[in-house]
Amino acid sequence: MSREDSQFKLRMPPELREKIEESAKLAKRSLNAEIVARLEESQFRTGKPTELPQASKAREMAAVSRRKMAAAIRSEILSALQYAISQGLSEAPVDLGGFSLDELNEHEFEDVFLEIYPELTAAGYGYEWDKRHTLHIDFSSPE
Repeated sequence: MSREDSQFKLRMPPELREKIEESAKLAKRSLNAEIVARLEESQFRTGKPTELPQASKAREMAAVSRRKMAAAIRSEILSALQYAISQGLSEAPVDLGGFSLDELNEHEFEDVFLEIYPELTAAGYGYEWDKRHTLHIDFSSPE
């Protein structure tokens, strides 16, 4: 950002500011840079792009999308576990067919599951893939 960029005051609830500050820390950028990046991403996603974004910006936006995908997948895992436990099962199949996992290269795929795999392992779960559509989470064996 340059000093010539326009400035304006922004009011937001303290809880929202805390969440965005945390995201900014994770992304290693300032609060202002985080807000600007989110607005740019939103504009690119929902508007009709008229300019080709720089490749570095495209990589950054794709990484943000992968982090969002990881959070959504984690939520699906929790729902599947909740259902399996409530039904007395010892395995939870997680249907991830609604995500574009087949289109990710190996690095992008691993990026999505970077935090999910260690969390499952640390909690004592086993897991196995049925292609890239169904993640089977097993909790039948004691640790």
